Amino acid sequence: MTLEQVYESVGGLGWFQYRVIAVITLIKALTGWSMMMMAFAGLVPKFRCLTDTEEEGVDHPTAVIYDNLTLGQMWRNDSSSMDVCDINSTECSQYQFQGSARSVVSEWDLVCDLKWVKPTITSVQMAGVLVGAVLAGQSGDMFGRRTTNFGFFLLQMIFNIVAGFSVSWQMFIILRFFIGFTIGGQLVVLVPYLTEFLPIMWRPLVSAVPMWPMGVVLFAGAAWLLEDWAYLHFGCAIFSAPVLLTYFIIPESPRWLAVQGRLKEAHSVVEKMAAVNGAVVPPNTMDVIEEISIEATKSKKRGKKYSYFDIFNGFTVAKITIIFGFQWCAISIIFYGLSFGVASFSGNLYLNIALMALVELPAYFATFFLVNSIGRRLSTFGYFIIGCGAAFACVAVHYQVSGSHKGTAISALSLVAKMASSGCWGATATWVVESYPTVTRGVGYGFVNMTARIGAIIAPFALDLDYNFAMSYIIVGILQVICLVLTLLLPETKGKSLPDNVRAAENDVNPSNGHQYGSVREEMDLHKTENGDQTNLTTEEIKL
Repeated sequence: MTLEQVYESVGGLGWFQYRVIAVITLIKALTGWSMMMMAFAGLVPKFRCLTDTEEEGVDHPTAVIYDNLTLGQMWRNDSSSMDVCDINSTECSQYQFQGSARSVVSEWDLVCDLKWVKPTITSVQMAGVLVGAVLAGQSGDMFGRRTTNFGFFLLQMIFNIVAGFSVSWQMFIILRFFIGFTIGGQLVVLVPYLTEFLPIMWRPLVSAVPMWPMGVVLFAGAAWLLEDWAYLHFGCAIFSAPVLLTYFIIPESPRWLAVQGRLKEAHSVVEKMAAVNGAVVPPNTMDVIEEISIEATKSKKRGKKYSYFDIFNGFTVAKITIIFGFQWCAISIIFYGLSFGVASFSGNLYLNIALMALVELPAYFATFFLVNSIGRRLSTFGYFIIGCGAAFACVAVHYQVSGSHKGTAISALSLVAKMASSGCWGATATWVVESYPTVTRGVGYGFVNMTARIGAIIAPFALDLDYNFAMSYIIVGILQVICLVLTLLLPETKGKSLPDNVRAAENDVNPSNGHQYGSVREEMDLHKTENGDQTNLTTEEIKL
């Protein structure tokens, strides 16, 4: 009997599991709110450049309105004055921003000579995500899933409060790094924490619940109501406070407790599961828990530890590593470049933020079926075709179309490009894991995931939709053309057994166990941790 079978005996997907799913969904949604904060906080409003000879609020013939809020406004005025940050070579003494929205750009005049600060804030935040993800993995194994999860969530709430009181952009950028740090930690621990409470047959549910888009839509609604970067930070913290109280409701992972040798505590959690679900604990449950503890102890004493060197040792494995690494870096640049650049699209900013999140849902559901019907390679290839087509179409519309429909057309095509990038991530999720032999699977997945985070760091500079719109979409198109060509060089893994060692992977030889991964449910459980527990791969986990 396994621990998963014990879960089935104590109710499977019962009220206890619903409670855990609800809490994790709320935490992840609020984490999405924190992540996407710069989509509004980085808004560049229309502004008036005033010199020392002018008084604020008084119209003068020499005053210049420098409009770089949205591409829609830029399309309506293509004059060279769009790049002017002075009046007759006289520098602006102050900027008079228009509109009711209060962003960090209008708060600290982050335009003209300081326009580089906005993408830097986002980039520094994503660097924090990278650092947090690295440290949270070790923290989760050392201190437990629950402690790490709620610890990072508490820090996220505190940093959001402090960020709302920022008195300079220098202070704000430091706090965005630490907020990113907590986000990275959250997203690494949340998935295994939830998964370790679920029976195998219900683990795909983790990826089916659109936790991240829900959070971004919630953020869009809050931004529409508040229209203030500081209030948005406070709002996220206020919503987070009651969720923290669930720390006293949701217990530690039974599997983690068993691995740590805390057998009685693990058994108590299973008893709590059974009580909430109205079931009875199987009599041999303690034996199952003891077996997990014994296997974990043996695992720590076993042989060779594989490193990053091993995923470049051999032509086939090295090719897989380089191609997937480049693809995930490129996808991340596109995904986050479009997400954080949403303020540059024409139309209603808040609706655009919500649509940018909701457009991921069709990709989720389509990919769920496509990868097992037409295969990983063809699915990925198709998404790259759609993505590069949408990107180059945006460039064509930008130069060839005029009038009021221009902005709407480009916004719609941008949504298609965003959906395609989400589909690429979903299609390659299982493909990456299936492509590595068992002994280097964790190392390989970790490396490729790292390249995605690096892509997120450089995304704000690679895609500058505020000032270099056409070039940004040319970059998006070129990246996806390269990716779709590289896709053809990768072996299809649909319906194939997983290689157990490097030699099998190099020779493309199936292992002798003959286990076939032909269903979505099985494929969701391929990624194994060092302790032998399985976690399913979700698009949110990959993205961050």
